Amino acid sequence: MDLTGEMNPEIIAKAVWSCYQEKPTPLQGFTLYDPGSFAETGFSCCLTWRVKHPEEIEGWEIDEKFIRKIEEPLEKKGGEPMKGSEKILSLTKRLLKVTEELAEIARLCIEGLEIPEEALREKRLEEEKPKPTIPIKEEPLTEEELYFTNQLRGYKGVLAAFKALDGDICHDGCSFPAAVISAQKRLKNLKASLDKSSLPVKKKEKLRREMDGFEGVLQGLPQDTSQPCQKTVGNCTIGSGCFANASLDLLKLITGSASPSNV
Repeated sequence: MDLTGEMNPEIIAKAVWSCYQEKPTPLQGFTLYDPGSFAETGFSCCLTWRVKHPEEIEGWEIDEKFIRKIEEPLEKKGGEPMKGSEKILSLTKRLLKVTEELAEIARLCIEGLEIPEEALREKRLEEEKPKPTIPIKEEPLTEEELYFTNQLRGYKGVLAAFKALDGDICHDGCSFPAAVISAQKRLKNLKASLDKSSLPVKKKEKLRREMDGFEGVLQGLPQDTSQPCQKTVGNCTIGSGCFANASLDLLKLITGSASPSNV
C-alpha cells in the first residue's frame, strides 16, 4: 500500500495496525492482514538439501511452478497488481535469493570435485623430472696442474696400447716388458714431482689416486725381459720399428708442454 505523500497520521497508524491483524481488514480499497508464518518449505533450504543429498532427488531441475510464478504478473497480498518500482524490488529480492543458492551449489560442487587419475599421473611425472643443473664454471688450470693433467692423459693412451700388446705375440717377447718397466719408472718420477709441486692438497690427492690406478695396471703386465725379442725370432713382421717402444713416444706427443721450472 503506497502511502507516499500521506500526511494524516491517523491513516498511517490505521494502515500499520491493519497489516498485523490476522483478520482481513479493508482500508482505502485494499484488504490488509498478517498471513502468519510461511506454510511451504523455503526455496533456499529445498535447493541446498538437493545438492547435499543427490540420492534423494527424483527430478534434478528447478521447480517449473516457481519459474511460472516469477513470469506471472506480481500482485499484492490483497490481489492488486504491484506498481513498477514495487515489481522491480520484489523480483530483485527473488533473484538475489536464487543467486545465493547458485553460489552455494557451486561451492558444494567444487568441494566434491576429484582430480582425474590421468591428471595425477601427469603431475607425478612432472615432479619426477630431473631439475636442470646449473653448470659450475671451473677455474682455469695453473701451469703445474696443466702439466700433470697432460702427463696422465698421455698415460691413458700408453696403457691402451700396452693392453693390446699383451694380447698379441709381444706378451712372450722382451721389448714389451722393457717398455712396461720404462713406463713404471716414468710414472714413479712423475709421482715424486707431484709431491714437490705447489698444488693444493686436494688436487694432489686427486692426481695421485689416478697415478696409483695406472701403476696398478702396469704391475699386472709382463715384466720378464729374459725372453727373446719376437722380431729376432721372426715372429714380428711390423718392420724395422717396435710398436712397444713406440708406444712410449705417445707421451711426448700428448703431454705437450714441458715441465714447470719447480717440478
